[in-house]
Amino acid sequence: ARICFAPNFIVPVIKVASGDVSVSEVLPDELKEWDTILLQRGVTVSAIESVADEELGHKAKELRRLAGQWREPVASLTDIPSMLVSKMATIGVRTSEHTADNWLRGRLKIAPQDENLKALAKLCADRGKPFDIKTCLKSSSVVELAHRNAGRALVRHFKEKLPSILKAKHGNLESGMVIAVGKREIIVDFYTVASLSPKLTAVKISDLNQVVDYDELLNES
Repeated sequence: ARICFAPNFIVPVIKVASGDVSVSEVLPDELKEWDTILLQRGVTVSAIESVADEELGHKAKELRRLAGQWREPVASLTDIPSMLVSKMATIGVRTSEHTADNWLRGRLKIAPQDENLKALAKLCADRGKPFDIKTCLKSSSVVELAHRNAGRALVRHFKEKLPSILKAKHGNLESGMVIAVGKREIIVDFYTVASLSPKLTAVKISDLNQVVDYDELLNES
């Protein structure tokens, strides 16, 4: 599986040595080959998203709506990633087919990065399908910050809970492990970093237990 990280996404890295377990907060560009990372098994609403919504409170639904107002206008431009890449190039912005495909298939959790979002807004406006770029940028930054805070909160939780869970399992990392987070239970899997992309924007990973296949675990933002 190949995982794409948002620039500020917090990745929990697990180390087990001589019966001791440690969990550290690592940013994507700090990952190293052979690191063991913890990820939630694919769900419609991730633990990070639900914890973030708790922080955002009653404004969560509206903020996500405003942050996601780019989706329908962008989808109206084309349904072919290579065509969207070409359209972006005409206004001087380079992107990959992989990224464009994520936009068109609805895989992006929040919004494209600012430069890309502004370019998409221009393309949509030229096509007569404008969206409010200012509120989109403002709302997406608020939602993204809540996601980062949620990621850090979950890492702190893993630091507290994981050692006792692993002690009961004799230090074995097993994909499919259930961890209680407040009133919710989440299923986590453990992966080894197999390789890093040149710009550290993506990581190739392999499941320790060979039990789960992922397509895209986390996309641009």
